[in-house]
Amino acid sequence: MEQAGLLGGKGANLAELTALQAPVPPGFVITTEACAAYAESGALPDGLEEELKASLQLLSDGQRRFGDTRAPLLLSVRSGAPTSMPGMMDTILNVGLNSESISSFAAWIGSEEVARDCMSRLSEGFSASSGEALPTDPFAQLTRSVEAVFDSWNSRRARLYRRYNKISDAGTAVVVQAMVFGNAPGASGTGVVFTRDPSSGEQRLFGEYLAGGQGEDVVSGTLNVDDLQRLASESPSAFRELEQLAGLFERHFRDMCEIELTLERGRLWILQVRGGQRSALAAVRVAVQLAEEGTISREEAIERVEAEAIEKLSAPRLDKAGLDPASVLTRGTGSSPGLVTGRLVLSSREAVERAGAGERVILACRETSPEDLDGMIACVGLLTSTGGKTSHAAVVARGLGRTCVCGAREIELDRERDCLRVGETTVRAGEIVSLDGDGGRVIRGEAPARVPELPPEAGLLAAWREESVERSGR
Repeated sequence: MEQAGLLGGKGANLAELTALQAPVPPGFVITTEACAAYAESGALPDGLEEELKASLQLLSDGQRRFGDTRAPLLLSVRSGAPTSMPGMMDTILNVGLNSESISSFAAWIGSEEVARDCMSRLSEGFSASSGEALPTDPFAQLTRSVEAVFDSWNSRRARLYRRYNKISDAGTAVVVQAMVFGNAPGASGTGVVFTRDPSSGEQRLFGEYLAGGQGEDVVSGTLNVDDLQRLASESPSAFRELEQLAGLFERHFRDMCEIELTLERGRLWILQVRGGQRSALAAVRVAVQLAEEGTISREEAIERVEAEAIEKLSAPRLDKAGLDPASVLTRGTGSSPGLVTGRLVLSSREAVERAGAGERVILACRETSPEDLDGMIACVGLLTSTGGKTSHAAVVARGLGRTCVCGAREIELDRERDCLRVGETTVRAGEIVSLDGDGGRVIRGEAPARVPELPPEAGLLAAWREESVERSGR
């Protein structure tokens, strides 16, 4: 990842994966230097369009070519900042499709419905990112998509995320790749997989999969997804390949990894691998596990766990023995651990306002988007009615250290009446609720709390730290 400053984290990662001979869709990277030049002049740098055309020639697989109406090659255009900024910038899929090529594409993919779905995603994604109607010309679609990704680097949400996480303004790269289609007929889908459980640190392959999905469908949290068993049952050979790759990636990157994948008609494609966002508990457990496995040294394990993570492990957890079962409104998926209590709010705007007045708030919504970042920062806990542990809400909540419960499907949000309902029970905005981010419980009122015992890995890490101090003092 030494080239992340120039190629962005995603571009440098894909180059590294290609060197590992992982199944990565072919593509190319527009560097962060081009982003800086664009920010300064407001136009793509001189010569970039010619370089794009030359690179597109190299992407042709002998059957499909970009811009060819009879055998169109479609592209994804994604951001790639040097430091990961999940969901903060734009992605545009299926670039190159238009009314002249859609019938040929439908014949190639084997479904008119899928072709229409891809066209709809392109039109909506392009308009949302650029604020313009989709051009007919494929190359114009590409250049404007690149500009839209560059523009998203300086969007309000991206600037807020960088400021909160102290990320430099180095600019974003743009990764352009041949599309692979998780919405193709047959054994196809999209998923996000962690090589270990990002909440508990348990040593098992954990993830979520959506058959027939494409692009951001899993991480958006807008859909309820399946666990990895769906992938294992639909395509056992692809799942076995994934297990082998997961081990390879952990050994190579020397860390717990998050893997984004697409299955296209039984063929596995890897779209990205990065260090997985994890809870404080997972951070402690994974660091110790990797050291005991010999993947990293004890000294490196100590360095990887900040003192703040140990403090979070001592934070209150739900006292199940003292819990009144009648106070439990519903259960979802515990996506970021901890127990928090606060006043219910149903919008990011209200979360910011109430938090600014000194209140602890819990933000409830169907799903989150990057536009909700200020509300997610302001709240102490996050509740969604869709999504799971790999959704945008869960990933960002873990990164922010917020307790999170996702996929509480029984919840009905009513913003007009400023309340949520579970069956016959109504909870109005401003009422006190609690979230159990470990067990996924949504509780009315203030939940009983207890001080948890630290996991044995925390004690082991402390002992290693003491030994290190003693050695350095001799």
